[in-house]
Amino acid sequence: MREKVVEQQLVKAVRRLGGLCPKFVSPGMDGMPDRLLLMPGGRIAFVEVKAPGKKPRALQIRRHEQLRSLGFPVFVLDDPAVISALLEEIIASGCHSERSEESHLPVCHPERSEGSCFPACHPERSEGSHQKGSDQP
Repeated sequence: MREKVVEQQLVKAVRRLGGLCPKFVSPGMDGMPDRLLLMPGGRIAFVEVKAPGKKPRALQIRRHEQLRSLGFPVFVLDDPAVISALLEEIIASGCHSERSEESHLPVCHPERSEGSCFPACHPERSEGSHQKGSDQP
């Protein structure tokens, strides 16, 4: 499966829930996530979409950390099967960067050794991570 397919499924799912999912392009600022999720109720998140077998580049990881340090939730989406759960989490939680450890779909907190996190957020922590996406911005 290609990154484009995962991305298209994300956009369709967001629209079904009444949200917007514009492609996020930021000239002069490489490494920004692919999509901006704008959900009902003022919920916002960034999503980096990856195709099978691909991982975020070092610059992307640094940019994700920068956005998280500003309080914005950032997800790495590599599996269309988790789109519904990801969106439910964003809507239900308000998608603040700090969440209960009980949450099963996290905003990644790289400073924590454990905690709820998509496997794609920490490929070094999970064998056979199902990360997807190209290395191209």
